[in-house]
Amino acid sequence: MKSLIALIALSVSAFALGTQAHAGNAADEPSITVKYSVRELNSERGITILYARIETAAGRLCENYQFGHSPAQLNPYRRCVASILGRTIATVDRPDLKAYAATRGVLVGSLSATHSHG
Repeated sequence: MKSLIALIALSVSAFALGTQAHAGNAADEPSITVKYSVRELNSERGITILYARIETAAGRLCENYQFGHSPAQLNPYRRCVASILGRTIATVDRPDLKAYAATRGVLVGSLSATHSHG
């Protein structure tokens, strides 16, 4: 049986513009596509791996918001990553992934979150 491969397109537009724009609307907008197998989401390990891949992609998209290393300088970057994480995980719409994100401080479906690395 073939496994279903899903795609998630992440973009920084909703954070930068402060809107609920869908990922990948503008042709020239930076975006990253994360591929995953729906079957992967049937295990805790798969959920953890997908979360990490989404977080890494969000971090790459938000690099322009990293202005330094002090907490105040990192706030725009952290808000950008948290926003993309929350919206992307809401798009995947899997309760187990949402629950894992919540343990990491991500407000799923929100433009802001208290995301913490660790």
